Amino acid sequence: MVSLLEIRTFLESSLPAKIAAASIIVVASIIGAHFVANFAEVLMKKSGLKVWLQKRGVKNPAGIIEYAIRYVIYIIAFILALLRLGIFTPVIALIVVVLGVLAGIFAYFELRNRLVDLLALPAVKKLGIKEGEMIKIGDFEGRVSSAGFFDLRLETKSGVIVIPNRLAAKSKVIKLPKRL
Repeated sequence: MVSLLEIRTFLESSLPAKIAAASIIVVASIIGAHFVANFAEVLMKKSGLKVWLQKRGVKNPAGIIEYAIRYVIYIIAFILALLRLGIFTPVIALIVVVLGVLAGIFAYFELRNRLVDLLALPAVKKLGIKEGEMIKIGDFEGRVSSAGFFDLRLETKSGVIVIPNRLAAKSKVIKLPKRL
């Protein structure tokens, strides 16, 4: 059985205050991340950046920015809560660093082709391909429905074909006369 003296000693110690402060940090970060992410999405819509990025091949730019903002805020809040509790030891710091390195490796593998496609954009722009033109690129022939940051989209008889910029820059492109 717990005595009143033990309860009073626990409440007068600094641990409950640390737990309360860490809890406030976590709750405030969850609420703050929600508002900051929504503000970023509204800002992207109002500025036209969302539509501009979508036209250039980014499927869900607001979602990408929203998740990035949320998780950065969550990670910072987690570290601050651990610091407030006084348990941010070198071992936890090492775990955070290892998780950060793993996240960086996964991001590299996910984004490396996108980066190469983006870097190939000037080479594709030099080809002078415009939306609405009929072209033959490699074995594919069709009308260019969009020429974005990351890819070309061709409307062919069999459907829409997406050609990454890194491949379009290497391929022979023949402009065809428009068909009526």
